[in-house]
Amino acid sequence: MSRNVIPFQELRMSDVEQVGGKNASLGEMISQLPASVRVPGGFATTADAYREFLAYQGLAERISGALATLDVDDVVALARTGAQIRQWIVDTPFPPALEADIKAAYEAHRRRRRQLRRALLRHRRRSARCLVRRPGCTTTVPSLTAYTRASPTPKSLCPPACSAWSAPTSAPPA
Repeated sequence: MSRNVIPFQELRMSDVEQVGGKNASLGEMISQLPASVRVPGGFATTADAYREFLAYQGLAERISGALATLDVDDVVALARTGAQIRQWIVDTPFPPALEADIKAAYEAHRRRRRQLRRALLRHRRRSARCLVRRPGCTTTVPSLTAYTRASPTPKSLCPPACSAWSAPTSAPPA
């Protein structure tokens, strides 16, 4: 992958000039925070990629020309020129190499997310546990008795104060 795009996990705060503050901050968080803190993955397009986009098909020159003749005190002209420049940006295609880099980075990100999702599901299946309340809890919290008997699935209803959490050893009583 070229340096038009950089995955967040490769970014640090020292990359602010290359990818901007928010992207660099995301990269720093991914690398420095514990795995228990969720930070979205992804990638950043670089300042060089942006400059390449502006140079492509003369977009930078058109923008400079529009701004050179603009009277910034004329609010109507300012709004009209801003809208025109935004439309030029929307209408201008990416340079082929940049488009290919963005697509490749997006596909790599999607593959990584799918792998992580599969690993998480496997982990959840292996570590899934069902906690049920022991009969002694009903003396502490009588209102729980009716609910657990009516429920087809064992529920973890016992408050921690009664110290009766346990893994199921057999089917729940009918």
